[in-house]
Amino acid sequence: MLTFLTERLAMTSEQYRDKAAEYIELAKTANTAKDVCEFQKLEQSFTELADNEQWVTDHYDQILHAAEGGEAAGLTFPAVENACPSMTGKGGYQPSGEDSSALGPDTL
Repeated sequence: MLTFLTERLAMTSEQYRDKAAEYIELAKTANTAKDVCEFQKLEQSFTELADNEQWVTDHYDQILHAAEGGEAAGLTFPAVENACPSMTGKGGYQPSGEDSSALGPDTL
């Protein structure tokens, strides 16, 4: 099962486009309107996957990549830390005029 998932995750944009073309052909020979609709949805999904994969390939050098071992390598995101301190463990939301210590941990 893991091999199947790995292979699916490693598809190229051309492979996605080939799969989309298969669904176009299946839609042409479908016996029911429901089947036609389903094949058209699948074709659209694979076309979008192909477009997304092509974008990633074209912009690979502009994408932030994970460091070795999945570590964040000390990267910080100041905008997130300032906007959402509770998400980064640097404090919690404190509504103006209220003491957050009076609020229970489930309310933050």
